[in-house]
Amino acid sequence: MKNQEKKSETRLINEIIAKEEQCHLLFFGKTFDLTDFANILRKYGRRKIKFWQTLGLEPHFLPKVPMMPENNYPGWKIKPEEWFYTQVKKGRILQEINGKLTKIKTVELGGISVLVDTRLKPDCNNGKEWKNDNFCGPIIEKLRKTKKIANYDPPFSRFNVSIDEWEEKIKPAIANRLKVNPNSVLLESVIIANIIPQMYPYMERKNDGKTKTWCWFEDYFIEKANNLWDFRLIGIPHYRLNGIFSEDGGLADVFYFPTHFQRPDGSFRPLIVL
Repeated sequence: MKNQEKKSETRLINEIIAKEEQCHLLFFGKTFDLTDFANILRKYGRRKIKFWQTLGLEPHFLPKVPMMPENNYPGWKIKPEEWFYTQVKKGRILQEINGKLTKIKTVELGGISVLVDTRLKPDCNNGKEWKNDNFCGPIIEKLRKTKKIANYDPPFSRFNVSIDEWEEKIKPAIANRLKVNPNSVLLESVIIANIIPQMYPYMERKNDGKTKTWCWFEDYFIEKANNLWDFRLIGIPHYRLNGIFSEDGGLADVFYFPTHFQRPDGSFRPLIVL
C-alpha cells in the first residue's frame, strides 16, 4: 500500500512539474530549474497537494526574472500600466522584505514556490459572489458573525474587506487553516496578479482582466502630501495598491486606496509562499 501511495505521489508531482515547464516555456520562451520546486512538493506530499486542490489552490513556481517594461517575453502580452513603473522609479512602491518595508528599485518575480488561488475574479453582480469559495468563504463568514470584521451581505463574501481587516484578522485565520506561518500568507503583488492569467491560460483566471471588480495587492504605496486620500500621518505607507478592474485597463490596471478603504466591488486574493 505504501509503495502504491509513493508511486501515486511521484506521478502527481511529475505531472505538476511537466505542466509548469510547459507554461514557463510558452510564457518566457524558456524553462527553468525546477529541482527545488519538486523537492518542496515532495516535502508536503500527495495528501497535502490534494487538500490544496480541494480548496481551489495550485502549487506553482515563479522564477526569478525581471519584469520591467523593457523585458519582453512571448506570453507577456499585457504589462502593468506605465503609471505603476513611474511610481517604482520615484521610490513610492514598497514591499515587505525580511520583515522590513523596502522601496523596490526594479520589478521582478522572486524565484519562489507558491500556492495560487485559481478562481476567476467575479464580475460585479452587486459585488457578492466568488465561485465555489470554500477557501476564504467560511473564514470570512465566521469573522463577520463574531463581529471581528465589518458585516456584509452575504457574510461569506470576499468583497467589502479592507486591508486592515485582511492583515489583522483574515490573514492569521488563513494561516491557521492551512497550518503555515502567517508571514508566508500574502496578497498577490501587482506583477504576480498581472502574469498569472497570462502564464496559466487553462485557469478560469485567464479572464481576470474582463470582470468589473478589483483586488487588493501586496504592494504598499507612499502618497504625497495634500492628496485627497491623505488623511492620516504623512510619510507612513498607509496605502496599498489595487487593480485588474476591466473598465480601467484590465490586467494593466493599477491604482491605490487607503488601507481602511472598503467597497462592494473590491476584494482580495491570497498567495501562500511554500
